[in-house]
Amino acid sequence: MIKKIFVIQLVFTLLLLCTPPANANIITATSKEISFKIIHTNDTHSHLEQMPRLFTVINSIRAENKNNLLLNAGDVFIGTLYFSQFKGLASIPFMNKLKYDAMTLGNHEFDLKSEVLADFIKKADFPFVSSNIDISADPFLEPLSVRKITDNPQPGKIYPAIIKNIEGELVGIFGLTTEETPFISQPSPKLIFEDAYKSAQKTIAQLQHLGVNKIITLSHLGVEEDQKLATLVKGIDIIVGGHSHTKLEEPTIIYNETDPVLIVQADENGAYVGELSVSFTKEGILKKWNGRLIEVQAKDLEGNYIYKEDPWAVRQLNEWNQELVDLLQETVGYTLVPLNGSREDVRVGETNLGNLIADSMLKKANEVVPTQIALQNSGGIRASILEGGITMKDVLAAIPFSNILSIMDVTGAELKEVLEHSVSRIGGETGQFLQVAGLHFTFNPHLPAGKRVLSVWVNNGNAFELLNPKGTYTIAVNSYLAEGGEGYNLFKRKKANGEVIETPYLDYEVFANFLEDHSPVAPKTEGRIQEIFTNE
Repeated sequence: MIKKIFVIQLVFTLLLLCTPPANANIITATSKEISFKIIHTNDTHSHLEQMPRLFTVINSIRAENKNNLLLNAGDVFIGTLYFSQFKGLASIPFMNKLKYDAMTLGNHEFDLKSEVLADFIKKADFPFVSSNIDISADPFLEPLSVRKITDNPQPGKIYPAIIKNIEGELVGIFGLTTEETPFISQPSPKLIFEDAYKSAQKTIAQLQHLGVNKIITLSHLGVEEDQKLATLVKGIDIIVGGHSHTKLEEPTIIYNETDPVLIVQADENGAYVGELSVSFTKEGILKKWNGRLIEVQAKDLEGNYIYKEDPWAVRQLNEWNQELVDLLQETVGYTLVPLNGSREDVRVGETNLGNLIADSMLKKANEVVPTQIALQNSGGIRASILEGGITMKDVLAAIPFSNILSIMDVTGAELKEVLEHSVSRIGGETGQFLQVAGLHFTFNPHLPAGKRVLSVWVNNGNAFELLNPKGTYTIAVNSYLAEGGEGYNLFKRKKANGEVIETPYLDYEVFANFLEDHSPVAPKTEGRIQEIFTNE
């Protein structure tokens, strides 16, 4: 028996020597059954207004379970005024106080300069995991990189993977970021986003050589890619996902040969906290699990919030809010006429506010790539703006959803399909009706849906010309539409295929900057959208 134990220890030692070095104090697994809980968030996008109750949810889970991991699957950046003003640093006190165990990098973490991301990472009291981004040539991120896998990760550092010790059992955690990041975000050209599958296989092999047989992937690939990953790459037990903003009420189960792989994801914007309980056999195989999403702002039957606000988080949020007061009251422009954003008008026809918002989108998109057209869903316009000075508070009341500017190519035929969808439910005052820039079109609301658009003219830079069904046009939309909002499935397919550029520009910032540059404004309705009644 003693001889057998000696042989096992010798083999383990040799495996350590034959793999990329890790910290010397990694503890050998004791090979016993183990249970623990994973608490997870993703795509919070700086929605700090959720934090006081999110704190309570997370702390209540922890109070009932001594063995737990708190993980974040990326995209803390971009989304609200908190980010616009504080560049991610407003999120750090909350995440540090919650004591996250690890975070991977989402594509939006690369929307601004590497220096901004480096500042965020350096102020974190937790480690980051990223196995498929080569940051060796980036002068800001490379000093934060540690290329070794370790069971003693340091805060504010980036590792390919880390190892957590739970009751003597080793749990590996590694990170993946979508390879589409250079196309949908604005990363430094010095960064290389490597093949996620090959990186996963390599990192899993390294973890297994170090005696780890329970492996978690923090994935910012999207739920469809997560399912492929679970099928194609052996050795993963749990995928904590992000990027697709998917609301998985319970774990998705994929079998890799006979081994189960669990996929979880917790919607977006901090609205939910994911809770996953797992049990492993001593061989490291999942034998039991139970997962759910907990709604942070949930109410009981009497309309009372179930989760109280954490006092510390309330105080911290108030500090940030106080710093935003002056910004909200700041005058960003002036209008000589009232800007019409009323629901009964903006959802059935062209309005001057709709034109102005679309114009601002088109101008900003052209700073990224040459763009001919901008489209804004009327459901995203929520208030009118009175004649006179325009404050940031007025801007946020008019377009309150903090969408980012997205850009894609469509054919002329596809664009006509989009416009048909825009007017397909014209009588119902639905949010899918589009305000437009860079084009004029006519439609007959009395014709059958799908056959209402009569003619489309697109601005070629000098004049308007008839739409070419076989031509290609670059259009700007907001991220809500790009994700298929209001039933625009064409956009959703393009995003799923990696055909959408996601800029770092928030819609309210784009509009506010446009007002600053062009005030005083006095937009009119000018026949961009015309109802025409024919005998057809």
